[in-house]
Amino acid sequence: MIMKVYKWKNKKVIILFIILWILLSINAIIAKEFLLSPIIEWWINTTILLSVVLLCILTYRSAIRLFYQMLFLPISWLAHAVLTVPAAFVMGIIILDPNHIRTEGEHRAIFILASLPVLFFALSKSKLFAEEVLIKK
Repeated sequence: MIMKVYKWKNKKVIILFIILWILLSINAIIAKEFLLSPIIEWWINTTILLSVVLLCILTYRSAIRLFYQMLFLPISWLAHAVLTVPAAFVMGIIILDPNHIRTEGEHRAIFILASLPVLFFALSKSKLFAEEVLIKK
């Protein structure tokens, strides 16, 4: 019996995460330098995240309909928004002090924690970052 599994293209995934780290760091520096609000910084980070998801949609590994490809981006955005709540609980902010105003570092950590599942799902669907491997059982 032959099974299809997908294996990460590790070098490309690592390079992508380094590029993301650099872009998010540049955005943080610009936000701090020009005194941008955390909301604006969050939206710029979300735009960077959705650009990566769009790249994954454009290099999707199977032939899916255009309609589903168009839905993938807004669903990714909604999934990221929903995952923000559990990410905040993981940081312990809501549990310990509901009136706590997040610091810049906490704000960025919550964004990254909420982004990881969305990123890994999108990367796993892209032929640019994952390859098909056949395994005999």
